[in-house]
Amino acid sequence: MKKSLKRSTRWGLIVTLSLLILCSAGIAAWYFQFPLEAEKQVPVYTCKQELQVDYRIAVMQNNFFPEQFIGPGQVYIIPLTQYIETALNYNFSGPEKVDISGQYQADAVLTGYVIKEKKAGDEVEKVKLKAWEKTWPLVAVTPFSAHDRTLQINQPVPVDIRFYADFAEQVAKEFEFSAELVELAVTYNIQGKAVTEQGEINEPVQAALIIPIKGNSFTVDSLQNNVVEKSITEPSVEEVPGVKLTRIIMAGITALLAVLLLMLLFMTAAAWENPSENELCRIFRKYGDRIATGFSWVPAISAQNIMTLNSFDDLLKVADEITQPILYESHPDGVHSFYVINEPLIYCFNLNTAAGDHNSKYTDNMQM
Repeated sequence: MKKSLKRSTRWGLIVTLSLLILCSAGIAAWYFQFPLEAEKQVPVYTCKQELQVDYRIAVMQNNFFPEQFIGPGQVYIIPLTQYIETALNYNFSGPEKVDISGQYQADAVLTGYVIKEKKAGDEVEKVKLKAWEKTWPLVAVTPFSAHDRTLQINQPVPVDIRFYADFAEQVAKEFEFSAELVELAVTYNIQGKAVTEQGEINEPVQAALIIPIKGNSFTVDSLQNNVVEKSITEPSVEEVPGVKLTRIIMAGITALLAVLLLMLLFMTAAAWENPSENELCRIFRKYGDRIATGFSWVPAISAQNIMTLNSFDDLLKVADEITQPILYESHPDGVHSFYVINEPLIYCFNLNTAAGDHNSKYTDNMQM
C-alpha cells in the first residue's frame, strides 16, 4: 500500500532528490574523466655537488702589524697584502659507488668599468659599463676521476692582488684613462660527471670571488658558492591519489539517491486535497479577525431575503460596503456558511467541504 504524502511535500522531495542526483552524477562523471594512473619521473640516482671557496689575506712582514693572516669581512691595504690565499673545496656525494670524473680550473678576470646613471621610471640607478677586460689562468685545466660514493678536491689558489692592482695602474698611465671601478673576479669552474647503470650525469658547477679594487685598498664584496643537486629519473606508473576513492563515493551516493527517488515515486502517492478545505483555511487565515462565529440562528430566513454569493471575496465586498460583520456557522454535513446581514437582506456564501465544491444541498434547501 502506498503511503500518502502531502502533494507539495512529495513534489518538493522529488525535485530535491532529482537535483542531488544530477549534482552527484555530474561530479562522478567529472572524476571518471581523470585517469586512475599517471606516469611520473621517479629519481633512481641522485648526486650532490658542492663548490665552496674560502679565503684569507696573507700580510707582508712589516714593522706595524704582527698579524700574518687577516680573515674575511674587512678592508685590506694593497701595500700590506702579500697575496690572497683562496681554497677551492669541491665535494661530490651520491648514494652508491659510481664512476666519477671531470676537470676543474680557476681564472682571474680583471675588468675596468665606467659608471653611468640610467633612469628607470622615477628612479635613477647606476649601471656598470665595461671599458676593458683581461683574463689570466690561475689553475690550468686539471682532470680528476674516482670510483666511489664521494669525491673531495681541496685545491689552494693564491691570488696576487698586487699584480692586478699594478696592471690596472699601468693601463691608466699608458692610455691616460682611469676606470671609475676596477673589479677582479676570480672564477672557479668544475665540470663533474657521474656514470651509473641508470645513466649519466654531466653537470657544471661554478663559484666566484668578486674583489673591487679602489686605489690602494680592496674588499671581497661577494663570495658566490654553489650547490647543485642532479638526479637520473625513470618513468613510473603511479595511482593518482583520491580519484578512485572519489569515484566510488560519488557513484555510491548517486545510486543511493536514485533508490530513494524510485521509492518515493513508486511507494508514495500524493494525498487528495479538498479545494474547499483549502479555501476555508485561507479564509480564516487571512480574514479570521473579521469573522464572528458561534451563532445558531439567522433571522427571517426565506427565499425572498437570502442572496447567495459565488465567492467569499464577493461577500467581503458587501461587508465592506455596508460596514457589517461577517457571521460564520458550521453545519454537521460539512457545509460552512458565511453571512452578512443587512435587513431585510441576508448575504450568504457556503462552502461544502464534504462535497468539495461551493454548491451545497444546504443552500438548495434554504432556497426551497
